[in-house]
Amino acid sequence: MKTYSIYWIEEEIAQYYLHKGELLYRFFSEYHERENNIVLQKQFHYITKQIPQHKLHRHINSSLHIKRSSKNINDLILFSLDHDPIYVALFNRQIKFQCDMLHDAERYLFPLLKEIQPFLFVVGDDHDNYGWMSPPTQFKLDYHKQILYS
Repeated sequence: MKTYSIYWIEEEIAQYYLHKGELLYRFFSEYHERENNIVLQKQFHYITKQIPQHKLHRHINSSLHIKRSSKNINDLILFSLDHDPIYVALFNRQIKFQCDMLHDAERYLFPLLKEIQPFLFVVGDDHDNYGWMSPPTQFKLDYHKQILYS
C-alpha cells in the first residue's frame, strides 16, 4: 500500500503556488525531515489550515454509510471499496491515507474532500507524486490583478 498526505492550503498561498507544486512538495518534504525547526513550523502553520477533523469525520462517514462499508477505529477511518481498503487518518493540519491504487482514492475519497475544501495538495509520502487535488481551472483566480510580461 502507498501512503499519501493531504494538506489544506490557505487560499492566498494556493493561488500563488498554483503552478509551483514542486516548491510546495519540496517544502513539505523538508518540513517532515526537520519538524523541530521553528522556522519551518511557522511556515507550515502559515500556509496550511487546520482541518476540521470532527466535521470531516462525520462527512466521510455519512457519505460512505449509505454507499460502502466504513468503520472507525479511534481517529482512523477504514472503508472498503470492492474489497480494496482505504485507510484515512485525520490530523490537525494533515490527512494521511493509504491505498493500493491512487485511482480508488481519486474515485471515492477525493470527491468527499473536495466538497468541503477545494485547496487541497496531495503528496506521496514514500514516492515523488504530488499535485493539487482539484484541477487548476476550478480555482477562482483573480486574473485582473495579474500582469503578464513579454
